[in-house]
Amino acid sequence: MVCTAYAAQVEKPDWSKLTFVTEEYPPYNYIHNSKLKGMAVDLLLVAAREAGQPLAREDIKVYSWARAYKMTLNIPNVVLFSTARSKPREKLFHWVGPIVKSATELLALRKRNLSIKNIDDLKNYRIGVVRADIGEQDLLNLGFPKEKMSITHNHKLLIRQLRNQKIDFWAYELYSAKHIYKQQGLPAGELVPVYELSADQLYYALNLNTDPKLLESFSQAVGKVRESGELDKILSRYQ
Repeated sequence: MVCTAYAAQVEKPDWSKLTFVTEEYPPYNYIHNSKLKGMAVDLLLVAAREAGQPLAREDIKVYSWARAYKMTLNIPNVVLFSTARSKPREKLFHWVGPIVKSATELLALRKRNLSIKNIDDLKNYRIGVVRADIGEQDLLNLGFPKEKMSITHNHKLLIRQLRNQKIDFWAYELYSAKHIYKQQGLPAGELVPVYELSADQLYYALNLNTDPKLLESFSQAVGKVRESGELDKILSRYQ
């Protein structure tokens, strides 16, 4: 019996072999007062505790979305969050979750009274997107020309362009966009959703060559937190 217990202990998957990467995407994952916070961050840390893994906030790397996304596509054992699980992305990653429902919208300034009924209505407009974000991918999948997009890593630049009418819409997740807007000291009420591009769930996305034992351990831990009701408590803290 002692030998069996010892063997199980030795073979326990080690999450330190996983590289966790994220971006500034409030309220799901973001830095506040030099501390990484957010729904997905808290869920990850509780899941690590559930699995007996010594993961700390400081172990999670914060990069631009495009860099983190590229890493996860190409490097084994990389975990990216929060990631919209869209159809074009389905076979690109392993998925653990979901974390929460999410909708990507075309956002405009309320005072402009813009209206979009279908994708053809967009031909006379310019849209701002975060590079490699679901908003850019949604528009490309709908046939919107890339040359009519303002593509950047910088949320602040897109907000500035929107308010200066250099772009007409910002393609982004509604809840996160309003948080970012308020962080800039701007009234979130002047930002309105005009057209829904997609409705997905946010997940942890893992490189396809991730160690199967690590994937299973991570998936089981997140699943246990979700089933326990702890996730609902986490989400309520950010409402």
